[in-house]
Amino acid sequence: MFADTEKEDNRRKWTLDEFEKAWNEVLESENFNPKEIYRVQLTSGRTKTFHEEGYGEMLPKTFHNIALQTKLKEKKKVKNRNVPKWFLDIGSGIGNVVNLVAYTTLATCVGVEIHIARSKLASNLSMLMDEKRREKDTNKGIASKDQRHVHISLYTGDGFLLEPALNVFDVIFANNLLFDEAMNQRLFRMIGERCKEGTLLVVTKLTYDKEIIGKYFTIPKLGKDLDHIDKVEEKYFKKSGPIENTFRKFEGEGSWTGKSVPYYITKVTK
Repeated sequence: MFADTEKEDNRRKWTLDEFEKAWNEVLESENFNPKEIYRVQLTSGRTKTFHEEGYGEMLPKTFHNIALQTKLKEKKKVKNRNVPKWFLDIGSGIGNVVNLVAYTTLATCVGVEIHIARSKLASNLSMLMDEKRREKDTNKGIASKDQRHVHISLYTGDGFLLEPALNVFDVIFANNLLFDEAMNQRLFRMIGERCKEGTLLVVTKLTYDKEIIGKYFTIPKLGKDLDHIDKVEEKYFKKSGPIENTFRKFEGEGSWTGKSVPYYITKVTK
């Protein structure tokens, strides 16, 4: 078996380019049509319409930077052993973020998606990605017994059902743009109450409940909690004292717009 060294760990990771190439190939093989998957039904009275861009994704380059920022490539020490970190995507869609993190880092990745069609497609795409992984490792001359097994678990259901297990995760992501304030407060309170000290939360929409953020969250420290990533420009922002002292704001790219989109990183405190 491979020795547990940084050199061998790096051999097992894919670059962003390698992931994007394989991911695009499996999307093509499944005849993926984003308009069929990323539709949100909006109801007004008796009228039902579909907003095509209601769901989208953080583009791979942006989330690759988030993985670097939150140090998902690094291992953590548990009982004098260096072990991979745990990552959770709440609302994991077709599994793009979970797969990206799993293949470009050594993290153990979990995704939960309430939409059945998206969740089923995520499972299919993940299996196809594993076939790509085995093919790639074999072509590198890596024996089957020495090949890396990517750790991905995908679930269909409400992300709030994972509440009892949240204390195992080191980084949690939620593309919560469509959450109303009540749902956001429920999300932040659950993570604040259930996650361990130091867990990093990455979101695309803030809550402005001063009681929740003041009790459970604090601003991550650059260098200690977050790596400096030159490719993502940090922009400080003024909302209020509690907001400013709780979140760091960054700019990235989302599939739902041609403009830069903000995301926010905060840290659980006890």
